[in-house]
Amino acid sequence: MTRFPNGSDWRKWDLHVHTPQSSLENQYGNDWEAYLSTIEAFGDEVAVMGATDYCTITGYERLLAYRGQGRIANIEAIFPNIEFRITPETQKDKGINIHLIINPTDPGHVDKIKHALGRLNFRYGGQNYSCSDKQLSDLGIAVAGHSSPEKNLRNGINQFKPSFDTFDDWLRGETWLRENAIVVASNSSGDGISGLRDNGLLAVRQNIYHLIDAIFSGNPQDCDYFQGRGSDSKADVIKKYGKLLPCLHGSDAHGLTKIFRPDQDRFCWIKADPTFAGLKQVLYDHTRVRIQKTSPNIKTPYQYIEHVRFTDRSGNLLFSEDPIHFSPDLNAIIGGKSSGKSLLLYHIARAINSSEVSEKIRLTKQAVYSDFSNLNVDVMWGNGEISSLHGEDSRPVTYIPQLYINHLAESSGRLQLNQLIEDILYQNDAFRAFATENAAQREASLRTINNKIDYLSELRKKYSECIKEMEKYGTEKAVNDEILRQEQKIASLRKQASFSQEEEAQYMALRARTDSLQSRRSTLTDLTQASDSLTESLNRYARSTFQSLYDQLSLDFPLPENSLFLEKSLRRLEASLTSTVATFIALQEKRFENSPVLLETIDKESAEKQQKLLPLSVKITDQETLKTALTALEKEKEKLRNLQQLAERRRSITQEGNETKSQLYAEYTSLAGLYQNYAAELSKTEYHPANEVSISASISLNTEKFERFTGSFDQRGKYERSAWRTDQR
Repeated sequence: MTRFPNGSDWRKWDLHVHTPQSSLENQYGNDWEAYLSTIEAFGDEVAVMGATDYCTITGYERLLAYRGQGRIANIEAIFPNIEFRITPETQKDKGINIHLIINPTDPGHVDKIKHALGRLNFRYGGQNYSCSDKQLSDLGIAVAGHSSPEKNLRNGINQFKPSFDTFDDWLRGETWLRENAIVVASNSSGDGISGLRDNGLLAVRQNIYHLIDAIFSGNPQDCDYFQGRGSDSKADVIKKYGKLLPCLHGSDAHGLTKIFRPDQDRFCWIKADPTFAGLKQVLYDHTRVRIQKTSPNIKTPYQYIEHVRFTDRSGNLLFSEDPIHFSPDLNAIIGGKSSGKSLLLYHIARAINSSEVSEKIRLTKQAVYSDFSNLNVDVMWGNGEISSLHGEDSRPVTYIPQLYINHLAESSGRLQLNQLIEDILYQNDAFRAFATENAAQREASLRTINNKIDYLSELRKKYSECIKEMEKYGTEKAVNDEILRQEQKIASLRKQASFSQEEEAQYMALRARTDSLQSRRSTLTDLTQASDSLTESLNRYARSTFQSLYDQLSLDFPLPENSLFLEKSLRRLEASLTSTVATFIALQEKRFENSPVLLETIDKESAEKQQKLLPLSVKITDQETLKTALTALEKEKEKLRNLQQLAERRRSITQEGNETKSQLYAEYTSLAGLYQNYAAELSKTEYHPANEVSISASISLNTEKFERFTGSFDQRGKYERSAWRTDQR
């Protein structure tokens, strides 16, 4: 049996969750236990996550190790997501974020990824540095000097920004990686493709769009635009970027409270198996991904089939005991000619509604599959109820066998043949007189019958409409069961979602303080980095600036080049400027020497606030779920009220129908007597000359058709007047 037998289901995916190993903007404090516990607290809410790190898979490797120990088993699949920043930079002076989401099914994928990263280079100071942890640390040392191993790596990753052309050439040259990776880029104006300036960089933008497979964006406008539903048509988007692009979205979590919680609750729902192959399906069928708050699957359990099981009651085990699982949506039976497709469908339909199947088989005159007397078929619905081949319960179903459409196109010529024979008989005056009187009496009887039939047809139509209306809501038992299930769910949610005024005040205060700490940390980090860059630039360019000034003053000064006065003046100027720069750098470093301590203090307090905030955040989510459940409960109660009203209406229609049927039976008995008189008249010898064609009449009642019309209410709304007929031969 396959791992995911039900076919494609809508599941929540978060492909952009940073690990505590991420070097930039890390707010986890390297607390792996808190990280793992937070993920596990979500249960099966999220099926797939992308373990994200900058330029490396170190965090992903550690996550695999924890997973091998049984942690985060609630996640079906984890994909390595490597985030790069490439040039040219955006209008906000940030590198473009581009991601590689990689197939983890290859047992050697970790080594293959590392080998590939080792061949991606960035050139600085005349030296090539590869995208390996060791080389990234060396780059950090070359740019900012020696520091702690963590800071060396962070500085290197911060500087490692290859050009798009370098990245493109590298990826196209890595055959295994290109075949096992999906390329996704941010489209934000800050660190995404749309942030590139139009003037001069339009070609680069389009080249990037041609390279990538999908867009990281939860913006509805982006989702519409890249599907050709925005300012550009589908043809225009394809012309510009080579293809339509699906949008994916993730939380971009750098801290505990952001894990699996994207901005504005724009969750990523994907209709596929939680595998890398399932993710690739999105690239070919963009309808398989939705960015929205709630699941796109809105079917209630009693409205779809969970699975079908075939069992052999003879004990010969002709069928597998494993159930055949169904998708809640579209299912197809695939097979060659005469491989049993019709047989399979026939028995499934019979288990659900045998009368529907019998009616369609009778109309099409198809053979019945009667060779499987020991076969039993159980159809299990989504709510656990079972329809059985040998059970008495039935559900509404439409069964269309192979020859049913052919039957609808057929016509009969029997009525025309009978009319020809009667025209010949009317040439006899005595017969014509009898037949005219008999026909008048039959017409009067038929008018009465027709009135009854019309009324019965009207009742049948009302009955059919009533049944159809009831079928929309399902069975009363199923709706009652769903109401009970929703009430139990709501009771549980009420316990979980209790949110006192004190907790609300605490939540708002914690959120405000957490946001303030994050803002302070970001500002302090930016200022520290700016100071480091300023110091680095002064150290790098001061000497060349002094020399340039020295040369220019030597040219502009009116004294001879060998003048001692000029030489001494310039040297004093150089000494003064050098001293000033050194003093400035010292003051600058003094000013920011406490930055690490301040950052550590902020991170410590932020972690404490986040830990307190986590249970309160979960309660807010539970309240939203409670509102949704209450709405669903009210809908089911409304269904039940409608079902009960329709059931009473059906009872009233049935009573009127039974009374009309009794009257119709009596009138048909009178009509039968008139037809018997007609047959007796035709049996007289004067209508049978010797050695001539013999004419005989027989009366037949299509009892089955008569009983079917008067004894049931179907969906056709049509009565065949040939229930009684006289055959003349």
